[in-house]
This record gives sequence, C-alpha cells and structure tokens, in this order.
Amino acid sequence: MMVRETSGQIMRFVVAIKRGLRGQGVEATRAGQVPGVTLVGDANPDRVIVDATDEAVTELRRRFGAFMHVEPMIGHSTL
Repeated sequence: MMVRETSGQIMRFVVAIKRGLRGQGVEATRAGQVPGVTLVGDANPDRVIVDATDEAVTELRRRFGAFMHVEPMIGHSTL
C-alpha cells in the first residue's frame, strides 16, 4: 500500500543503483543513512524499498542521484 503525503509525510520509494554501476561496490542500502528514510526491504543490494519524507527524498537525490534512481513506488491491487 502506498500512502502519498504532501508535506513532511511519508511515501514509499524504490531506490536502485543505475544499471551501468551495478556490481561496482555501491549498494542501495546506503539510502538508509539519510535521516527520514526507513529501509522496508533490503534483500537485494542493487535495489531497496524505502519509506521516506519529501525532505528525505530530496536529500537522497542530492547525495546519491549520480549513481541511484529514486522513484515513487506505484502500487496496484486486484479485486
């Protein structure tokens, strides 16, 4: 389930190492170093799911944008 909140609220994101940099010692789990980011799943070092505030996402992109994609997670449900 994804909850979109607009100001200081939490949303779920996918953080992934850029394809050309995978296997070069950079791990997506580093996203957990940013205040306001909580790792939800970290079994794969190239991609993690995080819960983060808008401010934390801005900081993630500032710190790690050169080698990580930070994208909102889109959830689908079936009936």
